[in-house]
Amino acid sequence: MNDRNYSEAKPVSESYTIKAAIVLPPDTNHHGTIFGGKLMAYIDDVATIAATRHARRPVVTASTDSVDFLHPVKKGDAICLSAFVTWTHRTSMEIFVRAITEDLLTGERKVCATSFLTFVALDEHGKPMHVPGVIPQTEEEQLLYDTAWERKEARKIRREESKKFARYLGVDYKLGGTPAGTRGDGDAFAAPTEWSANPIASGTEQRAEQPASAAKARAAAVEAFAPEARKPAAYDQGAGVKTSADRAYASMWEDWN
Repeated sequence: MNDRNYSEAKPVSESYTIKAAIVLPPDTNHHGTIFGGKLMAYIDDVATIAATRHARRPVVTASTDSVDFLHPVKKGDAICLSAFVTWTHRTSMEIFVRAITEDLLTGERKVCATSFLTFVALDEHGKPMHVPGVIPQTEEEQLLYDTAWERKEARKIRREESKKFARYLGVDYKLGGTPAGTRGDGDAFAAPTEWSANPIASGTEQRAEQPASAAKARAAAVEAFAPEARKPAAYDQGAGVKTSADRAYASMWEDWN
């Protein structure tokens, strides 16, 4: 079981968690349906409980896959979420969450959202630690278990893309900023090919028809506020090495990379 003693593994049923609530007026938007953020908070909450039950250790959220909202949840409806650990890999756990909305007056029930999340277990020093494996027992659990590695690899690719965008945009990004073609940090995300080296070029005919004087004035204004060349955000600018916070965050992800 992922290079661990099979006796350490736990059945999926041991992490199974259910959370139910009624949707009240403060939980809804002007359409009378639940706020997406409220539902996502419910999802993270129930997934945290499932992950903690499996690891029996403190856990932190490492990633949340895209949450698919499949059906609206209306004011007065009941919402029931179920979560369980589908797969583990050294220190990380994948949790599947399904949310069901129920019209309490008619009894009609529909799946309103699904999501996969990844959690990492922590030891007494706040460092990632190994977690037990998973024993799938039903056909559905086996299917989720068998396809977990593909989802893990997809998350790995998505994380690398996120890191590239974070390096490119940086902390001082603003509208009208400088594309990678004119920046000094060579490790930044490569800008789309349609971006010009000119920080204000958009490729539209409207912009091209501007008088030369107007274009120069705009370019000068953009240049005045353009971020200076900098090292990737993951590095301490003074020492040129990763900061302690970056090292701690990176160690949490070493299980995936």
